[in-house]
Formats: sequence, structure tokens, C-alpha cells
Amino acid sequence: MKEVIARLKIGKETFEVYVDFEEAIKLKEGKPYDKEKLLLVPEIFRNVKTGERQSEEVLKKVFKTTDVYVIAEQIIKKGQLQIPTEYKRKIKEELKRKIIELIRKNYIDPRTGLPYTYQRIELAMEKAKINIDITKPAEAQLESIVKELKKIIPLKGEKIRIVIKIPNEYIYKAYSYIKSFRPQKEEFSDNYYAILSLPAGIYQEFIEKIEKLTEGNAEIKELERY
Repeated sequence: MKEVIARLKIGKETFEVYVDFEEAIKLKEGKPYDKEKLLLVPEIFRNVKTGERQSEEVLKKVFKTTDVYVIAEQIIKKGQLQIPTEYKRKIKEELKRKIIELIRKNYIDPRTGLPYTYQRIELAMEKAKINIDITKPAEAQLESIVKELKKIIPLKGEKIRIVIKIPNEYIYKAYSYIKSFRPQKEEFSDNYYAILSLPAGIYQEFIEKIEKLTEGNAEIKELERY
């Protein structure tokens, strides 16, 4: 259990609660949480560290209630939650993994036409001294990180447009996978045909997956790279 403070400022007033971090972060992220474990002290404070409590008068005026749990939920949802160092480290590591996978899928080494390995991108990030912001999603940081990585390794964003032909007897196995790439055009006749675009970094992975799903009976033709 990690004890932290959740704080919400409204106008000149400050509202704080002393909470269990694991339960509070579940609540903040909209996940099920244990209400009984949420508050370590069932009080609404003006300042947790000094033990100064908020007055019922202020609570009624601002929240229209004096129910400690109802108010605590609002403080956690809308306010700031202290984040323990080990949790920050965990989030940063998860973001790093996601960013590296995004780079592997969407960028290639223009010298080889192939995606970089996870380890090569990770090493380049270390050399570039990339700082990952735990308050932003991986997608929002991708462009700026790639810009810095290009100083260390050549990267090229590339997509491939392909046409795929699959015998109808195998389409039930492969269709949901193909549909995830949002085909630009489809045709159902003696065989299934589709035109779709995918990041160059996962082209080989796509081919291998389709080969497996169709037992080697699919035909894939590259139309263009752009």
C-alpha cells in the first residue's frame, strides 16, 4: 500500500484527502476500485500534513454535500494525485516499449528497407537521451522523438499499398485480421480481393500472418510504396 495525497484547488480553497494510491489511480482511470480501502483517513482536509480539516460550511458550499466519499471521488477525479517514484518508473517503461513498437511499425531503415530491431531503437534512444513524458500518450510524443532519433539513425516513414487475393475457403480465418487494416477496396467473388495500405515496418509480419492463416494459399502483390 502506498499512501499519497490527492489535492483539488477550487478558487481560494484547497481540498485534500489521504488515500491509497493503488485504489485512487483505479478510480482516476475509471476502473473498479475498493471503496473501503480508498481513504486512509475518512476526512476532507484543507492541509493533510498539518491535519487542518475543511469546514462543513465550505464543503456544502462547493460540493453541495458533506459526504466524505462523494467529495473524495471528485477530488481524485478532478484534482492532482501524487505519483510514487516506482509507479512513474513503471509508466515510463511501458511508454518506452509502446513508442519503440510504434517506430518499428511505422519507420524503416532506408538503407535496407527493413524495420530496426527493438534493441537498436532502444540503444538509439539512450544515445539521443530521449526524455519520455509520462503525462502524454505514446502517439503524441512519437513525432518529436523520431526527430531526435534521426540524429542517431536514419529513419524513413513509409507505407505500402498492396492487393491481396485469398481463396474463399480461407477467408473466414483471415478476414478479421485483414479488416483491422481497413481495406480501401474489397471484392467478393470466386476469391476474395482487397486493396489496403500498411506500415512498411510490419509488411513482413503481415505476409507471415496471412501465409499462416491461409496455409500458404494467399497471393500478395505490392502496388506502391509512399
